[in-house]
Amino acid sequence: MRSQTQKNHRPRWATSVPKVGFRGRKQQAGVAILEALIAILIFSIGVLGIVGLQARSVQGLGEAGFRSQAVQHADELISEMWTSDPGRRRTLYQSTAPGLMYQAWATKVTTGSRQLPGAAANPPTVVVTSVQTPIAILPGSSFFTSDVTITIRWVPPGAAAGVISQYVTTARILEPQL
Repeated sequence: MRSQTQKNHRPRWATSVPKVGFRGRKQQAGVAILEALIAILIFSIGVLGIVGLQARSVQGLGEAGFRSQAVQHADELISEMWTSDPGRRRTLYQSTAPGLMYQAWATKVTTGSRQLPGAAANPPTVVVTSVQTPIAILPGSSFFTSDVTITIRWVPPGAAAGVISQYVTTARILEPQL
């Protein structure tokens, strides 16, 4: 049988641990509402981030549409140049001394249903460099080379002042002259 002193004896670690009291309801009042408000704040910041991302996505989509339209305008002009007389290509399409074909094309870019915004204030430029080079293996024959650089500029809607987008393409048109 155990003695009375052994029965009440506790290990040393059991007495050294402080007792942690449970907070009463008054001390926890408002904690749940504070947690809910913090959760709503975090959720709201996330929603604002998604809205900003969506707005940027729509802006990028609009810019891609204008760039695609500029590519179509440039391809259309290069296609016309392929079918034109190589000797008159520079006088018809050069933008520094606007030829008849350049003026008709530039009107499509700056006005009408396929116009680019702000293109009238920033007219497109076309530089045509033509060279006739003899072919060494065929005496009396040559080929005509036209290097064409087309630059189309536009102002995206809603862009900051001074922001101009542009598309530049270069094509080389080779035509043998036998």
